[in-house]
Amino acid sequence: MRLHLPIVGDFFRYFTIIRTFVGFEFALLVLLNLASAIVESIGILLFIPFLAQLAPTPANPSNHAHGLFSSFVASWNISIGATLGLLVLVFVLKGVLLFFLIAYRETLLNRTRQKTRDGLIALYSDLDYRYAVQQSSGFYGNLVVAETDRAGLAMEEFCHVVSALITASIFFSIAVFLYSSLSVFMLLGVGLSFVLLRKLSARARLYSIRITSLSGRLNKGLIQTLQAFKYAKATARFSPLRLQLAKISAGTRQTRNKLALVNAALVAVQEPVLVICLACVFYYAVIIGRSHIALVMVAVLFFYRCMIEMGHFNRHWQWLSSYAGALEQVWTVVWEMKQHREGQDGEASADFEDKIELRDVSYVYEVRPILQQINIRICKNTSIAIVGASGAGKTTLVDLLTGVLKPTQGTVYLDNKDLCDVNLFHYRRSIGYVEQETLVFDDTIANNISMQWDQSADPETSARIRQAARSSYCDEFIERLPLGYDTVVGERGVKLSGGQRQRLAIARELFKEPKILILDEATSSLDSQSETYIQQSIERLRGSLTIIIISHRLSTIRNVDYVYVLEQGHIIEQGTFADLSRLPGSAFRQMCELQRVVSS
Repeated sequence: MRLHLPIVGDFFRYFTIIRTFVGFEFALLVLLNLASAIVESIGILLFIPFLAQLAPTPANPSNHAHGLFSSFVASWNISIGATLGLLVLVFVLKGVLLFFLIAYRETLLNRTRQKTRDGLIALYSDLDYRYAVQQSSGFYGNLVVAETDRAGLAMEEFCHVVSALITASIFFSIAVFLYSSLSVFMLLGVGLSFVLLRKLSARARLYSIRITSLSGRLNKGLIQTLQAFKYAKATARFSPLRLQLAKISAGTRQTRNKLALVNAALVAVQEPVLVICLACVFYYAVIIGRSHIALVMVAVLFFYRCMIEMGHFNRHWQWLSSYAGALEQVWTVVWEMKQHREGQDGEASADFEDKIELRDVSYVYEVRPILQQINIRICKNTSIAIVGASGAGKTTLVDLLTGVLKPTQGTVYLDNKDLCDVNLFHYRRSIGYVEQETLVFDDTIANNISMQWDQSADPETSARIRQAARSSYCDEFIERLPLGYDTVVGERGVKLSGGQRQRLAIARELFKEPKILILDEATSSLDSQSETYIQQSIERLRGSLTIIIISHRLSTIRNVDYVYVLEQGHIIEQGTFADLSRLPGSAFRQMCELQRVVSS
């Protein structure tokens, strides 16, 4: 029957995970632990001649170790003072090594935490869109902040586990060599420790995984509650949101309490086990074996230090099990994110010089067709509009144009090059994108436009910010603000109106100096005056860049060069605004009549 030791399997699994995060520098940490344990062993061995000079050596050594002990003592001609001085020197050296060990370990772990967090953020930015939206923003927020910290604590506990294991192994070997009969008691103590550890660590790991899951749910619920503040306040619906969060919080508290009881049980039993083993050792060695007190004292000291280190091993392993859920989740998610990275291996030359073309493009989500047989040509520095009812596939079409989604059938071409073969990062740098849900940072207007937090005060950058604001008609309201471009707009731009936020978003994209500007329902929820400002911005930009407008509000697209009408994933009509609006029986003409819009 094969012996199954789950602790050993867990140890090597955690070692593999942590080595992935820490790298080869973990080997230096092991060497420092080894050197520290060896130096401490030498210091403890120096107690042998010191104690031997205080007590006579037996005339008839009872075993090989006693014989070596007697020969060693007989050859030691250094005074007690010199022995003590050497002993102090060795332990000072051990203290120096311990200082470097702790300093290096903490520096390495802090660097690993930062590298892990930065790596997660970088991987998130490279994720395939379809995979990224499978998880909530709360999940990723909890992972990057809370779970990465807990994973860092797990790495720290594993370092302590390795340190205790190395030190205990060295002390055990020396103790057995000095007094082989001790091995029975030592193995008994170690065996009892492992039995306790196996039972308790399994529970701790289970509770840790549960805490990680509950933390993710709590963070997700909290973000949703914060985002719904205005609605919940206006409709007095905070109560169900609070109840949901309180329920998750109570579950977390109960699980943490159970974990605390498991950890307390481990700490409580360590000292009694150690005292029982030491009492047995002394009784056997001194009363029954009548061994030399110096040899027994040093051997027992090694045994005591070995058991102390095993206690450290048990305690740190228990804490490692407490954080194991976070460590495994971070490692698993990192692996999954690497498998779902968006390909960026296309050719670097992705400049938009002539046209973008969709040829026979279809897109199917799961089993539901969203777009079917789409054919569109967008020439450089022209403006087009894509109109249709909600659910017609307009935003999906934009996602195909930006490369966020890949066609199920057909091809998107950039200057006759398949977009799948183009370096998407390089291509997207030429795109400006304004959505209906405007992205506004809780920062100054200048930083919101430039997104260059360390350069907004630079004269050249400041001039570009003001030019972008003028082109988007933002300067009209910015100049009325007390602090102008240094005004902090609040979370999600709460201090600005909807129209001001939209114009600010357009200014940000113009600061980028794109070749393609996409406006996805950018005016759908604006008042007439704000819409007029947006129209003036678009009109000012016509001919200088390519403009793609997604809208069901036809007043915004009066002056575009070409219009495509989408219905249930098909292009049912296309042409100029004037031609389509005058075409008898056309869907576009009906839309114009419903909205009372006429061609200019």
